[in-house]
Parts: sequence; C-alpha cells; structure tokens
Amino acid sequence: MPVSLATPFLIIARNAQWVLVAGLVGGIAFPAAAGVLRPHIPEMVAIILFVSALRIEVSALHVNRRQALADVAVVLTLQLITPLLVFAILTALPVPELWRDILTVVYAGASISGAPAFAMLMGLDGARAMRLLIIGTTLLPLTSFPIFSLLPNVATETSLWLVSLKLLGLIGIAGIAALLLRRPVTKALGERAPQILNGINTLALAIFVLALMDAIQPVLLTNPLRVLWVLVISCIANLGAQILHATIITMRARAKGRSPTASELTPAVPSGNRNLALFLAALPVGVTAPWLLFIGCFQVPMYLTPLVMRPLLRWLQGNEAKATPES
Repeated sequence: MPVSLATPFLIIARNAQWVLVAGLVGGIAFPAAAGVLRPHIPEMVAIILFVSALRIEVSALHVNRRQALADVAVVLTLQLITPLLVFAILTALPVPELWRDILTVVYAGASISGAPAFAMLMGLDGARAMRLLIIGTTLLPLTSFPIFSLLPNVATETSLWLVSLKLLGLIGIAGIAALLLRRPVTKALGERAPQILNGINTLALAIFVLALMDAIQPVLLTNPLRVLWVLVISCIANLGAQILHATIITMRARAKGRSPTASELTPAVPSGNRNLALFLAALPVGVTAPWLLFIGCFQVPMYLTPLVMRPLLRWLQGNEAKATPES
C-alpha cells in the first residue's frame, strides 16, 4: 500500500484507544448520525469481523478437544450461570424490576462482534476471542430462553433464533472472505499489514458506535444527573465484570505459581462486553424502549475497555503483555 494511503491508518492504530473515545464523543454530540448508520449495522458488523479475521491465523481457530470444551464452559458460565446469579442477587435486593431485567438480560448476551478486535488491541488472544464469539452466538438462543423465562416483563421471542442465525451467517461470510483474501490483502498492504488492519478496524469500531448512542443527548440536556447515574451503573456492569473475571483468572494462575497467559485472560473481554443489539432486534419495542438510555451509556465502558483494561491486564500478567496497540 502506498505510504500516503497507509499513513492515516497507521496514525489511527497508534492512537487506537483515543480514536475509540472520539467515537463515543461523536455518538453523544451527533445523535442524528444514528438515523443514518443504524440501518447499516449488519454491514458494519461484517466489516469489523472481516478485518479482525484477516489478522487471525486459520490454524489458531483449530484447537484440541480440551480447549474446545474449555471455550464452551466459558460461554456457558458467561451466558447462563452468570445471568442466573445476577437475577437471584437482584431479586433478593430491593432493586426495581426494570434494573433487574436490564442487568439480567445484559449478562445473558453473547460476546460483542468487536471482541476479537479489542482483544488484539490489548495484546490478548484474538483467535480465542473469535472462538468465544462464534460459540456464544451459536448457543445464545439456547442459553437465553431459560433466562427470559424468569423475567415476566420480557417476552421470549422465537425470532431470537433468526437474529442469531443472521449474525452467525455474517460471521461465516466474513470468515470465509477473510480466509480467501488474507494472503492477497496482507501482501498488498505490505510489512505493516497488522498495523494498517488495526487502524481500519479501530476506525470501523469508532463509526459503529455512532449508531447506538442517540438516546443519550436528549436526556443529558434535560436530566444530566440521570445520565450520570445510568453511566455509573453501566461502567460497574461492564468494567466491573471484566476486572472481576481477570482477577479470578489471575488468582487461579498465581495459585499454580505462574502468571496468567494472554489466552487465559481473553475471556475477561466478553465477560463485560455483551451484544445487546441482538436483543434489540429480537424483543418487542415495548420491552426494549426503557433500555435505550442504558444501552447508549453501556457503549462508554465498552469503548473504554482498551484504555482502562490494557494497563490492568499487563500488570496482572507481570508486564509480559505486548506494549503497543498494534500488537
């Protein structure tokens, strides 16, 4: 790729964390962008998955039976056991039903489509993040139905199968396209292909968030304290889950006399970053309308993940993680 074309993407890659923050600011400042971009969410998801898949060696997706079972166990823990625990805890506490429903559904969600990109930005295992995304999306209809059956205010919709299958189709198309085009694309981009692809993916993620944050600005102008309160809850729900998961993994590794590996820490990313877009598409508007402010605020800790979690993960690994966002 000519230097003049590559330079912008290299700059974006070097400043990936701040570009994602800029996307958040843009989403709040320009809510009208959501009306333009939201109809194109499937295409944007496909682009993010495609560029992420270009970075991953095909051999990394092939694992032995033990690793495959470990990945399935992680998904079942995140998407079934965790929301059941959250439901039980919030039911026992004097928490409004609305917040019990929202937080239970959040933790019932599969990994976000950007998790492999986030993992690579933080020096984690992008291939494992992709595997968890595929497995989680595949099992989502099965794992979510028991959760929804506990929530009288949330209708169980069989359309979730169709939405999940649609996302699986996008993953499959993006993966096959990346498999076929990986060699010519990386050859065309040259020796800096990983950094350029990181820049492209970061830009795609920054644009993607514009489609999800239009509910924040109107409330921010009329009731900023409400936005602050919802933002605090969303940060605890997202970053808190990631920190807790990473800490547990680290404690288990240290008990064996070693530091946690990048692959072991990777599930911390989807533990907090859950795909709520699937539920928006599958559930009735009357159910999800009260959730829109939270969903908008939830994008903030999601897009702050590389900025906040990368230093913590490096510290948990004993500073063995790679030091640049291009890794």
